[in-house]
Amino acid sequence: MKIKKKLNKNFLLSNRSNFISYAISKIHLTYHEYSKNENFNPLSSLVKKILYLFDDDNLYQKKNTSTEVVIISNVVSVKKINNDIYFGNLAKLLKKEKIKTISVYRNHTSNRSKLIKKLLKGNVILLSKRINIRKEVLIVLFFLKELSLYIFSNKYSFIKRFLNIKDLLSIISNLRLFYQLDKLLKFYRPKVVIFTYEGHAWERLLVFLCKNYKIKIHSIAYQFSVIKKNQIGFFNKLKQEYNPDYIATTGEIPHKIIKKKINFSKLLKLGSSKFEKSKKSYNKKIDLLVSLDSNKNTLFKVLEFCINFALINPKYKIILRPHPILINDLNLLNTIHQMIEKTQNIRLSKNSLSNDLQKSRHLLYTESVICITGLNFNVTPLFYKYKNIKNVFDDNFPKKNIIKNYSDLHIKLKDKKNKKISNYFKFYRDNYFEKYQIKDLKKVIKNF
Repeated sequence: MKIKKKLNKNFLLSNRSNFISYAISKIHLTYHEYSKNENFNPLSSLVKKILYLFDDDNLYQKKNTSTEVVIISNVVSVKKINNDIYFGNLAKLLKKEKIKTISVYRNHTSNRSKLIKKLLKGNVILLSKRINIRKEVLIVLFFLKELSLYIFSNKYSFIKRFLNIKDLLSIISNLRLFYQLDKLLKFYRPKVVIFTYEGHAWERLLVFLCKNYKIKIHSIAYQFSVIKKNQIGFFNKLKQEYNPDYIATTGEIPHKIIKKKINFSKLLKLGSSKFEKSKKSYNKKIDLLVSLDSNKNTLFKVLEFCINFALINPKYKIILRPHPILINDLNLLNTIHQMIEKTQNIRLSKNSLSNDLQKSRHLLYTESVICITGLNFNVTPLFYKYKNIKNVFDDNFPKKNIIKNYSDLHIKLKDKKNKKISNYFKFYRDNYFEKYQIKDLKKVIKNF
């Protein structure tokens, strides 16, 4: 892994790399192999990308042509579509400070942009899954050129073993997004762009846009979720024009982690919409809340474990909560329903996250941010460790609360003496997702 990381990073920093190289997701090593999709089909992926050509208008714009701040977020589900799970009410808080702000959403649902636009409320922009035909043709030509270099030249020779067609296909989606963002920034001419930051290739292309605009646009990359150990691309220092000006953190714990590893960007402790005041007591009727991963391979491993446990221990009440990005995957939900039919004590959640957390005593997870959020509701996190599934958080988190088998889980669930979370977990609760510090953000924006 260290060799791969070093080679890929050296390639991006070398003269061999060009702009297109920064559109290949795999070179950025956003996550290591634990996150890869074993069911990937390159042909179906290519067809899907081509079908995006039949999506609706390429960019929905408002009349005003200037703003101070553009916030780039994502729509992952049509359910509660107007509740931004990444930034919450940040745009409204900035507007209260008299800072002109526009929210821009990437469409990560399976729905056409026209439908999503109808559901969105307020002064927001929706990016579709296509751009104009001329640019689409240009992207395809870029892709074919890079594919030929990959096959016939020595450009990728020393990292070729780490790349495949899936990785090269990411050029199409990332350049499509690049051209949309380019058009948007020229139209609105913001001082600042705030965007979700995980270490993806498109994020670095956005920074490139900001730094190469005729009047520099300042970039603030927002660490909106838990920092994971397998989140490699997050910490990569690349060519200067691809490194964000600021990295905004959710609280003191991630702030300290990033400060130790990053020197190419300034840091700003921003806070998070995930902040909640600690709740005192609840009527805990649910023994176990299970956070199902967005990675389907991991999801089914966890699901199988829970079903078998439920059959052995029918007295425990268990709720399954799918990842938000999978809520509209009807085929997957139907499969889950069929799998849990043979159990009497497992059901799929139909409630809000806060409602589920209020009623649950424990949370079983693999890499969900809910494990931190649940601490506000006095929910004890339990990390499920299965073969190649590794704890992607802090090595000490969740300390002794590691579940390897049915016996481990049974011991934790039957123990009803400890009704409060430990001081160790309280520290995480109070310092990982803190209250938004809008005044500090305003000061940074005004100083640009």
